[in-house]
Amino acid sequence: MKDIAPGQGVGRSSQASKRDRAAGPAPGVYSEVGKLRSVLVCRPGLAHRRLSPHICRELKFEAPIWVERTQREFAGFVDALTQRGVEVLELHALLVQILESPQARNWLLDRLLDPFVRDPGIADAVGSHLPNELRAACETLGESRLADLLIGGATLADLDLPSNGALALALALHPFVLPPLPHTLCMRESHSWVQHGMTLNRAGWRGPRSEALLVAAVYRFHPRFKSLPPRIWWGDNPGSTQTPYACAEGGDIMPLGHGVVLIGTGVRTQAQAALQIAHSLFEGGAAQTVIAAQMPRLRGSEVLERVFTQCSPEVVTYRPDVVDSISCQEMRPGTRGGPITVQARAGVHLLDVLSEALGAPTLNAIATGADAGDLHAEPWDDGNGALALEPGVVLAFERNTRTNKRLRQAGVEVIEVPGDELARVGAATHALCCPIAREAVA
Repeated sequence: MKDIAPGQGVGRSSQASKRDRAAGPAPGVYSEVGKLRSVLVCRPGLAHRRLSPHICRELKFEAPIWVERTQREFAGFVDALTQRGVEVLELHALLVQILESPQARNWLLDRLLDPFVRDPGIADAVGSHLPNELRAACETLGESRLADLLIGGATLADLDLPSNGALALALALHPFVLPPLPHTLCMRESHSWVQHGMTLNRAGWRGPRSEALLVAAVYRFHPRFKSLPPRIWWGDNPGSTQTPYACAEGGDIMPLGHGVVLIGTGVRTQAQAALQIAHSLFEGGAAQTVIAAQMPRLRGSEVLERVFTQCSPEVVTYRPDVVDSISCQEMRPGTRGGPITVQARAGVHLLDVLSEALGAPTLNAIATGADAGDLHAEPWDDGNGALALEPGVVLAFERNTRTNKRLRQAGVEVIEVPGDELARVGAATHALCCPIAREAVA
């Protein structure tokens, strides 16, 4: 567990500009439903324009998307956030600013080009001199263009490199020197905040995470975070080919408040990672109870946020066919510095485990998902993944009419935005942003 060292400020001549960049709510996420102050997002763009069915399979992205419609839906999502007073930071814009700093640029390129040096298969195929050529090509690019390619992917043509050499031969089946990062659309995947620190996540089903590397650079070098660099609870060396981390995804990690953190385990977050994160949170005093929720292997249940969402301190949505089969284990700090204590809660429903841990006598649990016996249920309506803006106020896709109606009946204000194209690739409002600053709840 390491702290990110503060980086050098980027080189603007205007002192006012520097002050504007550094302004904003203090980072820290203390609940899932407290007042939301600040988020990080990444607008859809070049990475998604490059997608074909083949590239989607390579990158394990759901499907090619209609980029222009996705951008309109995403803009509506961002507008809804800003209208409610939420600060929205955008990854590409922050990258452009930090890439003005030679220190930040060198730090990123060292790590992004590391596989060309350290991976024996790649190094043998392309030769020892080619990483230097790639590095030189990247260093000639302006800040905005380099940020475009770091997120959107880079081909030999993008870098003005010859297409008939050893590197071109090595890339014959995969045209990208740097792969597109379409998963940045779901910004919460790559990292997740718990109190004053965060996890930098690595999805083992997709390998090392360049997405986490980009956000690590932002938090390390951008003046917005210089005075309060976040603590790294887990994954302090993103993109490394050396350290065999377990895998984790931010949509599985939910700080519920009152010292309770819920972590879904299964396809995308391994139990080993949950244990490592719990140990770090206990050591840093950021949690008293970590609940590991083992999910069944059902399609659509790959990540916890798709099957369970907290919408207010007392109201949650859940998908019964998955959540009813979840088995829980409660982890707590060991006494006098001893090992973590683990209590299996076999046969106890997740909702009951949470009610007990949060001290809530009952949770108003709204079942979601299309029921084969319900003729009025839309086939796409699972309804989970709404983003809480404050206690009892959520941002949700308008097409989930049944769940949105039930939330309103439970006293939750639902702000609806279009999201057909976003939802088609699993990008619910909860996944589209990573909260950076969120208040605790009483």
